[in-house]
Amino acid sequence: MGHPVPQVTANVFAVSPATGRLEGPWPYGNRPGIFAGPVRQGQQSSANVVASSGNASLLFDGSFAGYTATSNWATMQSQFFAHGWHYFDGTDGRMSIEADPLDASQMCFAMWYYEDGNGHALAWNTDQSHANPTSRPTELYVEWYEYRPSDFDFNASKDFRLGVIPQPWYINNHDHDADRIDVYGGFGGSPGGVSSPNDAAGGNIQGNGFPQPVGDANTILLASGEFLTRGVWHKIGQYWKMNTPNNFDGALKIFVDDTQIASKTDVKYSKDGVAQAVIDGFQMGMEATNGGAGAAFNPQRKRFVKRIKIYSALP
Repeated sequence: MGHPVPQVTANVFAVSPATGRLEGPWPYGNRPGIFAGPVRQGQQSSANVVASSGNASLLFDGSFAGYTATSNWATMQSQFFAHGWHYFDGTDGRMSIEADPLDASQMCFAMWYYEDGNGHALAWNTDQSHANPTSRPTELYVEWYEYRPSDFDFNASKDFRLGVIPQPWYINNHDHDADRIDVYGGFGGSPGGVSSPNDAAGGNIQGNGFPQPVGDANTILLASGEFLTRGVWHKIGQYWKMNTPNNFDGALKIFVDDTQIASKTDVKYSKDGVAQAVIDGFQMGMEATNGGAGAAFNPQRKRFVKRIKIYSALP
């Protein structure tokens, strides 16, 4: 049987000088947040297909077209839910919907990175109504466009996450937390820097998944390099495929501007002895961190995302 993945104590998603890896905990659901209505039994399709292209179906189009600029919490909430998002949360509301910094005709979701531990969360669930517990996807490809200003302090950050749990359980029920798996990642920099550039990208696992057998138990993969340059928009792609029970046949692939920068195809996400792990949802934004101990980002800057699309497979 597998054992719970060790919990990383440093509140960081950046390259650790001690371990040479990206690290940083963020337990799923540790803040209640705001959900788009009650979770209930219903007739919602688990696929929820918007369009198809080749072997991949577009499950959700999270673009911000048609949104109105605002930093008002209630107004943001109503717009997100009206456009199909299911969950919205933040530490103190330092988020906004605003115009693209380079093209005022497009709208973006903006998140402040300002101090250690501040959080942002905008999530889409694969089966919001809990109608199809055994037919949720085992793979997802998510793409979006990302902009960091020219003086952005990359430093340490955790930028997105995937909620995974063996079927037929649901993460937001919190009735089977012993088997939930947190998969997260992002584009980090060096802790403690001033306007630190991006110098790494990677994916990590935490919670009650399978400890990774090579190197650090929490690190799925790590790529070194300045993948996100500041002051320009980049297209990001993340592909996850869950392993079949007890096997090392899962995958994680990372793309920047349609170029694959990292790939691992022998990943074991779920511990042995459990049912097929399924993807419960995707969350844009997680928790900005800066080396722990309440350190502030220097300078405080916004992270912008737009044109988020979620597919059933690699398009």
